[in-house]
Formats: sequence, C-alpha cells, structure tokens
Amino acid sequence: MSKILKSVFLTSCLLLLTSNVLAQQSSLSLSPSLTEIVIKPGYSTTQRYKLTNLGDPAIVKIRIMAMESRDSLGNINLKNKFNTPIRFELQSQTISLDEAFFLKNSSSQEFFLKVEVPEDTPQRDYYFTLIAESQPPPAQEGAVNIRAKISLGTNLLITVTTDGKVEIKPKISLFEVIPKNKIKLFGLEINLFNSLDEIPVVLTVDNRGINVIKPRGEISLRGPLWQSKRFEIKPQNVLAKSQRQLSIESAKISPRPYPLYPRTLTLSGFFFGVYKLSASISFGQGTPILYATTSFLVFPINLFILTILIFLGTIFIMKKLRRK
Repeated sequence: MSKILKSVFLTSCLLLLTSNVLAQQSSLSLSPSLTEIVIKPGYSTTQRYKLTNLGDPAIVKIRIMAMESRDSLGNINLKNKFNTPIRFELQSQTISLDEAFFLKNSSSQEFFLKVEVPEDTPQRDYYFTLIAESQPPPAQEGAVNIRAKISLGTNLLITVTTDGKVEIKPKISLFEVIPKNKIKLFGLEINLFNSLDEIPVVLTVDNRGINVIKPRGEISLRGPLWQSKRFEIKPQNVLAKSQRQLSIESAKISPRPYPLYPRTLTLSGFFFGVYKLSASISFGQGTPILYATTSFLVFPINLFILTILIFLGTIFIMKKLRRK
C-alpha cells in the first residue's frame, strides 16, 4: 500500500512541475534555386529573390557565404569568411543582410540583391550561396520551446570577364564500368559480369579552367547482333578547378552484388557477349568534343557452373549404373 501511495505522490509532483511546451512548425522556400551571372569589371547588376513562409511566423536572417566544391558528387563547402572584391547589398527599406526580420505565416518576402563588381576585380569565377536561416523565437517564461531550425540556400555563380569569353579546359578523367570480377586474357584485363547483373557506369569530368563549364552529350551502348542504345547527358555545372561525376539517372542501389556507391548510369536487363560503351561530351557551341570508350564481357557464369555440375553429376551416376 505504501508503495502505491509513493507512486501517486511522485506522479502528482511531476505533473505540477511540468512546464508548458510550445511547438513551432517551420517551412520556408527560396527561389530561384540557382543564379548565374556573367559580368564585366566595373559593373553591377540586381537579382530578384522570393522567400516564402508556409509554416508558423518566423524570424529570418539572410546572409551571403562563399562556396567551393567539396567532392566529385556535386557537394559543396560553405565559408563564413571570404576574401573577395565583389560587394553585396539588399535593395530594400525593410530588410538588410545579416539582420533578422519577421516573416508572417503564409506570406512571402521579395527582395533584390545588388551585386557590384569593382573595376580592378580579377577575371575568373566567384561562387557564393545566399542563405535564408530561421532564428530562435524569444523564450517564454515557464515554457519549453520545441522548434525546427531551417537553413536553405540558393547558389550564385559569378563569372567576371571583360570580353565575354570564358576558359574551357575540360578532360574526361574516368569512364569505366565497375565490375565484380576482372580477368586477364592474353595480357588484357577484361571486365566480366554475370548475366542479369546490374552494370554500373561511372563518368567523371575534370574542369581545369577558371570558369564553370556545362558538359552535355550522350553515352552509347553497342552489343552483339547490332544491339544499340543511347542515354542523354543533360547539362550539369562543373565548377572551376574541380571535377564532377556526371549523372544520367538516379543510381539504383541493389543489395547484390555491389556495395553502395553512386554511379552515372546503371544498365539493367539480360546481357550476353561483348559490349562497348562510348561517351561523347561537348561544352556548348564552338567547343571541342571529348570522347572516351570502354568495354565489358557478360557471360552467364552461374548457369555455366550449374551446367558443369549437372554434367559431372550425370557422368558420376552413369558410371555407378555401369558398375552395377
């Protein structure tokens, strides 16, 4: 009985001491998702943005951060501090960069970002991200605030050039299939796949220039009996002095037989024989076209092994029967 009374007493104390809990729903959208500017030194331009709040009222701050490529998969790094001659300013009487402002629910805030490029700015690319970040609401006495903090950004790619020309220095650094098996035959290394296996293809482009490039083109598959298929490569940004693995489709992840990793293209279906893959990449009108090829062999390995086992088993049984 005493244990029951103690439990009731402790529960009552906890209920009396519990604070009010306030939950906030945050949902922001920022457009456009990407802005590309080609500008001469000594000029300025203005870009329009729209911030929409689809959740509860929020306190928002807008800031600019420098951006750089992090890896070949299109991921980026952001820097709080950056050294650049380019200057930014919000042309608005109500909001400013790095200053919090209030945004009502189900409302939008349009603003114009002024980008000013001084006369002595070196000719090259400059990459930034405009970020809209929700700020913590004021805490209320006796209440616990539970809220989701949202940070979303839109990339800003600025090319500074005096005559409108850009440097295009691309290279296909990798075009290959990723097989589970490799065999050596007559001094050649052959990519070997089992029939019905998924065939991952990786295509990576290096940008050795000082300006962003936009590779586009196609990958062609040719097999025995005049089999052929084409896959379009849509334009994708490759930042200056970086590399990027191009993408044609969402990479399919299969529990067998490959580990989890991204790929440019996944070939699936029934294959048998020798196949050749060709990639042709261009970078706009009047630019050079890059080519690369690779090949692979598909053979029904499992079926072949099963056939041998059945054959050996049949011979073994026939010998047994002859002896009897």
